[in-house]
Amino acid sequence: MLVWASLLLFAQPAEVAEKTERAHLWMAQQRFADAAVLYEELTRALPGNAGMLVNLGMARHLAGQGAEAIALLEASLKIRPAPQALLFLGASYLRTGQPAQAIAPLRRLVALEPNHRDARRMLADAAMFAEDHAEAAVQLRKLSEIDPSSPAVWARLGRTYAALAGKTFESISPVSGYFFALAAEARSRQNRDRAAFLLYRKALERLPRHRGLHRGLAVVYLRTGHADWARKEEAAEAGLGPLNCRARPGALECQFEAGRLLPLAASQLATSEAQYWRIRACEALSRQAMAKLGDLPPSAESWRFQAEWARDQGRYVEALRAWHAAHSLAPADESIELGLAAGLIRVGDYDEARAIADRLLSSDPEAPDFNFLMGDLLLGQQQTLRALLYLRKAVKMAPALLPARAALGRALMQTGRPGEAAPHFEAALPLDRDASLHLELAKALQAAGRVDDATQVTARSTALQAKLGMVAEDVEAGIEITAPLK
Repeated sequence: MLVWASLLLFAQPAEVAEKTERAHLWMAQQRFADAAVLYEELTRALPGNAGMLVNLGMARHLAGQGAEAIALLEASLKIRPAPQALLFLGASYLRTGQPAQAIAPLRRLVALEPNHRDARRMLADAAMFAEDHAEAAVQLRKLSEIDPSSPAVWARLGRTYAALAGKTFESISPVSGYFFALAAEARSRQNRDRAAFLLYRKALERLPRHRGLHRGLAVVYLRTGHADWARKEEAAEAGLGPLNCRARPGALECQFEAGRLLPLAASQLATSEAQYWRIRACEALSRQAMAKLGDLPPSAESWRFQAEWARDQGRYVEALRAWHAAHSLAPADESIELGLAAGLIRVGDYDEARAIADRLLSSDPEAPDFNFLMGDLLLGQQQTLRALLYLRKAVKMAPALLPARAALGRALMQTGRPGEAAPHFEAALPLDRDASLHLELAKALQAAGRVDDATQVTARSTALQAKLGMVAEDVEAGIEITAPLK
C-alpha cells in the first residue's frame, strides 16, 4: 500500500496535485522508474515533506535503486517515523546485501505493529543472513503464532533451530566430554557405528556419569551383533540411578527433562555443559516445529519442506517419499520436479531421474539448474565426458550455483584435469559441512603439483574434522569395537 504524501500546496497546487496523482498511478502500473522522476520533482516542490520522501524512496527501491532508496528513507524517518518507511528501509538494506543494517528498522516496525507478517518475515531473513539465528527463531516463533497454518513458517522455524544448534556446536570446546557426546550421537544417527563407538568411549572417559552415553553404546553394540555387551551397557545406564530434580531443580538437565526448552535455547552461558543442553533444546524445538509441519493438511508446499528437511538430515529414502507426495499434488511444478529428480539420483534410480531431466531440459535448454541436473545425473552414471558438457554450461550461466561447481570439479578430476578442477572445488567450499570438499580440493592441488597449497588445505580439512567431531573414513575402518569397560 502506498503512502500518500501530506501535500503542502505552495505556488502551484493544481500542478502538484496532478503530478502526485500521475505518480501514484504509475506506481500502481509498476512504472517505478517513471514514478520516481515525478516524485523527485515533487520533493523539490515540497521540501521537508516526509510522506513524499517515503514515496520517492519506495519508487527507488522498487526500481532496483536500493542505495538511493536507503538515503531517502533514512531522511524521511528523521522528519517523521512511518511504518512504510521502516518496511522499505529494511527491504532496501536486504536488497543491497546489508542484512545486519536491516534489523534495526524492522525491529522498530514490529514493535509498532506486532502482527505485521511481512516485517517479521523480513526481520527473520535479515537475522538469518546476519547469522543471528536466535533473533530469527524469535521472529519465526511469533509468526507461527500469527499464522499457524503456514507450512513455510514451521519449516523455516525447524531449520532455524537446527542452524542454531549447529552454530552452538561450533563454539563448544572440542576436548570436552559434551562435545564427544554430541558427536557420538550424530554418528550413531548416521549408522556410522565404529566412529560412534570411539566417540562414546571418549565421552565416557570425561563424563562417566552422564546419562545416555551407556545407552548409546548399547545401540551400537546391538547393531553390530553384540547383544551381550549391549545388556552390560544397559545395566551400566540403569546403575546411574534416577534423575533427582527435587534436589537440583535448577540443573540444566532437569530443565530439559521438564520441557523448559525455550529458556535453554536462549541461554548465553558459555560453559560446555550449558552449550550441550542448549544444543539439545534447539534440536528438540527443531523436531517440534517439523512435527507441526507434518500435522498440517497435506499440500505440495508442506511435502516439499518435509522432503528438504529429510534430505538435509541425510534421510534420503524418506526424502524421496516426500518428493513423490509433493509431485503427486503439483505435477507441473518444475522446482518440485527438480527436487524429485535429485532425490532419485541420491538413491540410484537413474532411469526415472533421466525422464524428468529430459523433460525439464526440453522445456528450457538454457536453464542452469536443468543443465546441472543432467550433468549430475550423467556423472552418477559414470558418463563423465557427457556430464562435462552440461556442467560447464550450468557453471558458465550461473557461476554462483555452487553444487554445479563442485560437480564440475569432480568431473574434471575424473578426466585428468586437476588444475582446472581446483578453482571449482575452492569456489564450492562454502557448501562443505563434513570436510569432504576440502579433501577433494587438496587432492586436486596435489595432483596439479601445488604441493604447498595442498598441505595447507589438508591441514584446514583436519582442523574442520576435529571441530565437527568427525572420524575420517580411513581411520574409522580401522576402529575395533571391543567389549564394555570394566
